[in-house]
Formats: sequence, structure tokens, C-alpha cells
Amino acid sequence: MDATDALKALEQTEAVRREVAQRAICPPHWHVAFGLLMATLIAAQAAPPLYAIIIMVVWAAAFVLMLRAIRRRLGFFVNGWRRGRTLRVSIALLVYCELLLMTSVWLKLGHHIGWAPLAAAALVFPGAVYGSYVWQRVYLAEMSEGPRTLAP
Repeated sequence: MDATDALKALEQTEAVRREVAQRAICPPHWHVAFGLLMATLIAAQAAPPLYAIIIMVVWAAAFVLMLRAIRRRLGFFVNGWRRGRTLRVSIALLVYCELLLMTSVWLKLGHHIGWAPLAAAALVFPGAVYGSYVWQRVYLAEMSEGPRTLAP
């Protein structure tokens, strides 16, 4: 294989990456569903323990159904914890949600503000939806970058 063949193979690989990126564009309701899942995790902390367990079981079932729907639509699932710029977006979103979760639980348990997890969930929902859109935009940018050059 000479440099021309290698460059041609690289260009074909990049074309496939761009095609996969276009297939992976999520409809808006999936971003909303992700936001609801994240907000539900936090809102469940406001419920009494038995109800919180029931909410978490329903949450887990909804999560599995969403994963199945994604796999059925795309034929694959893109892991949010992949290397690259998308990892930074995932970590930022995780930190945002965890800080709100910890703050709400601290307010609930330490200061007896029982509605604090609901308020945190109300903040997590738009943040998670926005974060989902940002993650998708970064993923598309990573996958759609032009062909890389071969080192001499």
C-alpha cells in the first residue's frame, strides 16, 4: 500500500464517520427524555424511601426502553463517555447534576427543606437538555472533521 492508497482509505473512513454522525442526530424529544431522566433521579430524593425505590425502578425501566429505542433506530449506541471533546461535555454535565444533587440532599437532610430535591430537579432538567444538545453538536463536529493528513 502506497501513500495514495492509504490516503484514499483514510478518506473513505472519514466519509463513513460523517455518515454515522448524520445517522446519530437525535430528534428533540430524545433530548427532552434525557433531561427528564436526569431530573427524575434528583426529584426522587424528595420522596419517602419506599416511593423513592419505586421511582428508581420505573426510572431504570424507562432508561432501558430509551436505550432499546436508540439501538433500534440507529443500529448502535454511542457511549457518552467516549474519548475526545465529548468527554469534557459529559464530565461537565455530570458535575453540574451531582453538585445540584448533593446540595439538594444536604438541604433536605441538614436543613429539613424537603422540597430542595424538586427545586434541584427543576434546574437539572433544562441543564441536561441543553447539555444533551451540546454533546450532540460536539460529537457531530468530531465525527464530521475533514480527512486527516498522513505524517510524512
